[in-house]
Amino acid sequence: MEKSPPLVSPTPEYDYSISSDQIKLVRNALQSNNDKVVRDLIAGLHAADVADIIEQLPHAQRIHFVDLLRPDFDPEILVALDEYIRDEVVHLLTSKELASAITNLQSDDAVAVYDDLDHELQQQVLADISESDRQSLESSLDYEEESAGRLMLREMIVAPDIWTIGQVIDSFESTEDLPEELSQVFIVDEKNYPIGSVPLSRLLQLPRRTRIDSIMDRDLKIIPVSMSQEDLAFYFQQYSLTAVPVVEAGGQLMGMITASQMISVIQAETEKDLMGLGRVSEPTLAKPVVELSLKRLRWLIVTFINTLLASSVIAHFEVEIQKIVALAVLMPIVASMGGNSGMQAVTVTVCALAQRDLRSGQIFHAVYKEIGISLINSFILASLLSCSVTFIYKDGVLGFVLGAALMFNMIWAGLAGTLFPVILDRLGFDPAIGSGPLLTTTTDVLGFLAFLGLATIFLF
Repeated sequence: MEKSPPLVSPTPEYDYSISSDQIKLVRNALQSNNDKVVRDLIAGLHAADVADIIEQLPHAQRIHFVDLLRPDFDPEILVALDEYIRDEVVHLLTSKELASAITNLQSDDAVAVYDDLDHELQQQVLADISESDRQSLESSLDYEEESAGRLMLREMIVAPDIWTIGQVIDSFESTEDLPEELSQVFIVDEKNYPIGSVPLSRLLQLPRRTRIDSIMDRDLKIIPVSMSQEDLAFYFQQYSLTAVPVVEAGGQLMGMITASQMISVIQAETEKDLMGLGRVSEPTLAKPVVELSLKRLRWLIVTFINTLLASSVIAHFEVEIQKIVALAVLMPIVASMGGNSGMQAVTVTVCALAQRDLRSGQIFHAVYKEIGISLINSFILASLLSCSVTFIYKDGVLGFVLGAALMFNMIWAGLAGTLFPVILDRLGFDPAIGSGPLLTTTTDVLGFLAFLGLATIFLF
């Protein structure tokens, strides 16, 4: 039988990801129970590519595929899988296979995978791993979620300050778990306090007899185990860090965090903020329709209440609207323009908060700028809208009323779009999720109230 071509082949565009056609080959081979073809197709694939295939398979084929992977199951597949699909896959493995996979992962990935297991599976894994691995997992889980202690790698190279370069290099051979990313060697004193670091490149360029403390960088950024991952992301971006030591409350070195870990954290935080702006809490489509529907429904209920409030304002001016039908035609413009203008301000403010560009002393300046932007934009749009309405309806007062209401609502939207995220952030709420509903409610209600109220004053 002719050997199947590999799934990933270099192209002129250097696209190394799995294509839908390649996944289709695997699905067809699984459907025909041709296990040899499946093994040939996935031979040499990266764990992330295998995870992509698993996610694209229907449940029955997923069971078959995982069974084929079982003899040489790559633990990194679990890390790359969507959390919902991972929960399905871990239940297809025996407790011993799962324990073996977790203990062969880097400590940070092992903690992440273990933490997502249900309680029964966690107990089974603990029963099938060594005492040292058990203590490592349990101690990491003692730290707060999304903290440096939970994220840190325990695999690292540590050297006493009295060692020579030769002793440090020789210690590599006796270190059982060398970190996959070895860029820094951390130097500690007799109390295991980190006092400096040496880049690996420098370590390999100097004579073996050189004392390590004579070449170490003493300007060392140190991270406490309690620091949040958002703060970590900020420090890595601010200072272009590659690896930092993590210390416990007493100052002793516990682990390290690397730049590649923070890339994943920054991506996750960005995704969470984007989902929050759309009032969606679950970025995955792997979950059942009903579960996803219920998670989105709560925010739709908030919007539903908002529309009821806006409708009650409109109902209050029902008589006026019946007399001048143009009011019903024009009033959505005020609300929609205010909402769009406000969401621009919310987006900018949420990003500034996430990147630490908006501090306490800068809030007034940010509000001032947003009001200025809203004033200019609303004046231009209100002028265009007033002229258009005056021309179409032959009514200058109606054009003035619409323009004035539009300016009022857009200026409010600029103010609210800046203040709401800041206030929610100070109160400990997620500004990306909470700002949108608050803004939409106020711009709709105030927009309708301003337009219909001004119309009542000037047109009747």
